[in-house]
Amino acid sequence: MSTPEPLTPWGPLVVEDAAPGTASRILDAAMERFTRQGITTTTMSQIAGDVEISRVWLYRFYAGRDAVVLALLGREAKRFLDQLAAVIDPEVPVTDAVETAFEFAVVTLRGHELLQRVLVHEPEVAAPFLTGGIGPLLRAVADVLGPYLESRAAMATDTARAVSDTLLRLILSITLNNETQVDFDDPRQRRAYIRQVIPRLVPPVPPAPPN
Repeated sequence: MSTPEPLTPWGPLVVEDAAPGTASRILDAAMERFTRQGITTTTMSQIAGDVEISRVWLYRFYAGRDAVVLALLGREAKRFLDQLAAVIDPEVPVTDAVETAFEFAVVTLRGHELLQRVLVHEPEVAAPFLTGGIGPLLRAVADVLGPYLESRAAMATDTARAVSDTLLRLILSITLNNETQVDFDDPRQRRAYIRQVIPRLVPPVPPAPPN
């Protein structure tokens, strides 16, 4: 099990898959209900009805709606991080790998229906996650990205930390803001932006000199 980090307004975020069976079905139903109706207007009774279990049985798994939200966040974070790791090819040049990861993060977060609904209709729910400029999920990415840049891009620790922070703040800004000169939902414009920006932050590593 992952080590909890105190990153959410509901308590520690544990980045992990939900337990199989009823717990997973509860989170599936909650995701659908939250996306359709919103988080703050959803009740435990509605979630129980969607799963076709009693409220009493639902409370055996989760102490309340906040606990459901927290578990759902942990599961979504785990899925995102697993998918992010899968798209990075360790054999390609580091600049290309970061470009791929950056585009994946932008497309995934901008296309996440629940996240986008919350940002538009329930910004007060999202606000605690944006304190300090990056949310809990992006902090988890930073824990991986910094050491990756140190090892693959031969960056000093402080430089890698600064570059990873800049990349994550760019991702957050692009996720939140649709009023930009670049249409990040247009693949051609998105890739043109990425190819202009990423090499400035993560330059190609020169080949090792011959022996």
